[in-house]
Amino acid sequence: MGPSTIVKTVYDEHIRNYGEPDESFVFEDPEPALGVPGRIDIMAWNTDDPNDRPTLSTIGMSDKPMKGANHRAELHFAIRKQLTKEERKKLGQFLSNLALYPFLTNSYFDWWHTISDPGNIPFFHRAIGVWFLPPFVPQGLARIKVESTEIRILNVVPVTKEEMDLKNIKQRLQALEGIDIFTPR
Repeated sequence: MGPSTIVKTVYDEHIRNYGEPDESFVFEDPEPALGVPGRIDIMAWNTDDPNDRPTLSTIGMSDKPMKGANHRAELHFAIRKQLTKEERKKLGQFLSNLALYPFLTNSYFDWWHTISDPGNIPFFHRAIGVWFLPPFVPQGLARIKVESTEIRILNVVPVTKEEMDLKNIKQRLQALEGIDIFTPR
């Protein structure tokens, strides 16, 4: 069975916004649990500019609804580090596993949510959690609409214990001021 209309549209919107990916990785479960996406594609856009950052995106998380949410989601992850293919695949595996979390816990992801202990976050050894943020720039891809279904693009930001301990969004944003959240730490 081919990809759903939602997944095709999400893919097309990523291509329209970012261009063709430089590579992609597929993480597939031939027998997924009921209500869990069976395939997560990771698209990667690389860069040769040391001031820019490679970006990875999930495609497929939005194929299934998350319990308790009126929207669906896809994840984006940017890192200010030149990565080898194996390193991109390792980050892709982390994102693919993270994308399955809400389906396996009967929960959902949304902007401003945090997840404690999402597993080892490659290159972010001090991080103990992630924070999902809306676009960093006004023209950033925030949502994709497919008929009456809204897909939110959640930017995954690794956070340290000190940052995770801040429960107030305003305090957490202030703590991140002056920190390059894309540089491994």
